[in-house]
Amino acid sequence: SSFISTPKEEPKPKGPLVIPKRAQDDKRAIAYLIKTRGIDKDIVFALIKQGRVYYGIDQRIDTETGEVRTYQGVCFASLDEKGNIVGGSMRAASDKSSFRKDFDNNDKSFGFTMPGRSNRVYVFEAAIDAMSYATLMKMQGQDWQRDHRICEGCLSDRALQRYLQQHPEIDEIVWCFDNDMDGVDNHGKPRNHGQLAAEKYCRQYSGSYDVCCIE
Repeated sequence: SSFISTPKEEPKPKGPLVIPKRAQDDKRAIAYLIKTRGIDKDIVFALIKQGRVYYGIDQRIDTETGEVRTYQGVCFASLDEKGNIVGGSMRAASDKSSFRKDFDNNDKSFGFTMPGRSNRVYVFEAAIDAMSYATLMKMQGQDWQRDHRICEGCLSDRALQRYLQQHPEIDEIVWCFDNDMDGVDNHGKPRNHGQLAAEKYCRQYSGSYDVCCIE
């Protein structure tokens, strides 16, 4: 019998990045971050002023029904060196909703960042994690703007790689991935995904950087 080779399909190219429009004001984002999530107000307003956080509205036509769907929530924008939005994510401004999504055609090699001045970078999964950690530092009387913070939006190191290229002064990396105590693998067995990923990257980067993991 003859064997017919099927050519491998090339991945479809991404379309243009879809950036949610900024709402008339950021009141709902401010209320959610400060009152619901407990983020320090100075940090929230600083990030809004920098264009990294805003309340966004995203409207699109459902390809199946033709109806206009509206999504809105707190946007966490990833910026390039010139301050342009090159990616990001959106989540509901309520702890009663689980809605969250990346910007359409988001480039994960850009992360949500909180640039600093030191030689240390903290790596998180989510933007709110980074903002919460900065809040804790401020509560302890430390300068929350001293160290760098970057969020991957997943258990990756793609955004970190890009950030390290842009900041050669950094020689210390601290991983602050989630402690997934209740995590399981595909077979239902316990697996702490966040900590295992952090440990893997610590080993990977230990030859070139001072590294550590925080549970």
